[in-house]
Parts: sequence; C-alpha cells; structure tokens
Amino acid sequence: KSHVDDLNHKYEKTTRFNTLPPYLIVQMVRFFWKEASDLPHSKPTAAKICKSIDFSHKIDIFDFCS
Repeated sequence: KSHVDDLNHKYEKTTRFNTLPPYLIVQMVRFFWKEASDLPHSKPTAAKICKSIDFSHKIDIFDFCS
C-alpha cells in the first residue's frame, strides 16, 4: 500500500532500445512490502528479496527493441 493514499498501486516500467551495446548489464532487484509488526513504532516498509535465482547468460531482447 502507498504511504501517500493508503491504496495498492501497480508499478510497471517499459524500456525500448534503439541500438544495442556489445554487453548489456542488467540488475534485477526484487522487493516486497513488509507489513508493520505488533511492536511499538513499527511501520510497513519495502524489504529486499535476497533469494538467489539463476538466469541464462544469453537473452533474446528482440521484443524490447524499437
């Protein structure tokens, strides 16, 4: 939930490439919304998901090109 209006919002970002570099570095960081606990002064917050996920070293990004 947003701390501004207390509503759930979906975030999506799309990027298109005009030209591609020889090497493309992509950083994927995942978060989830951690609810406040029963402790005093506890607030909801974003928390990083640290579980490792394996990805292929090659990726077809044709669909992301303009």
